[in-house]
Amino acid sequence: MSQDGRSLFFGDAQGGVHVWDSSTGEARFETALHHYVITGAFSRDGNLLAASAAGEPAQIFDLRSKQRLFQLTSDFGGATAVAFSPDGSLIASADSDTAIRVFDAHSGKLKWRFDDLTLESFTVDFTADDKFVIAGGASKSLILLDAISGKELRSFPKQKDVVRYVEVSPDGSVVAVEYFDENGANIPAPVMVLDISSGNVRSQWTPDVPIVGTGWIGNGHLLVATATLEALHIWSLP
Repeated sequence: MSQDGRSLFFGDAQGGVHVWDSSTGEARFETALHHYVITGAFSRDGNLLAASAAGEPAQIFDLRSKQRLFQLTSDFGGATAVAFSPDGSLIASADSDTAIRVFDAHSGKLKWRFDDLTLESFTVDFTADDKFVIAGGASKSLILLDAISGKELRSFPKQKDVVRYVEVSPDGSVVAVEYFDENGANIPAPVMVLDISSGNVRSQWTPDVPIVGTGWIGNGHLLVATATLEALHIWSLP
């Protein structure tokens, strides 16, 4: 969902990219990629969309002109996660070749790449002040990178589960980290809220069933979604 809540992005197994008006369901933009869609993200103003198909770098679309602007680059493979900086100037891409890359959001030019990871990252986000990039994945740890230089500033404590998803809180003080068990996606794994400045755990919760999604809302609470065959459950963590 876009930051203002007005647009919904959906990528399907045939490579279809769809952006819908969240109030009416009307299609605002549609296109097709070569393979099934892996990841996507809106810019904070909702005007740009980054979408990546399996094995391919992300493509950037202007939703106002409904035109493809450019494609990001990688040595091989594609993006497993993408994120726009809050000010809209940068795009971060966590790629299947294990590199973290940051690009100019207006031209697509590569600004820097971080190559010190030996395992793939599955998620990436910017801090609210645009200064840092946070990424995590199969290494079971988060890294904090300088958004301008790409220099590693900190590695957070390693956990027992794989990092599946990160999202920085609206106030920028903490990051929500959703994990999954490497032995199977059907095994429950925790969600943690970590202090960005210290790396300390603010809160932690493991439901009885696997988590299928997380997201911050305006009052500073974290919503966590779990699912069974019968129902979808939404939990609020302070």
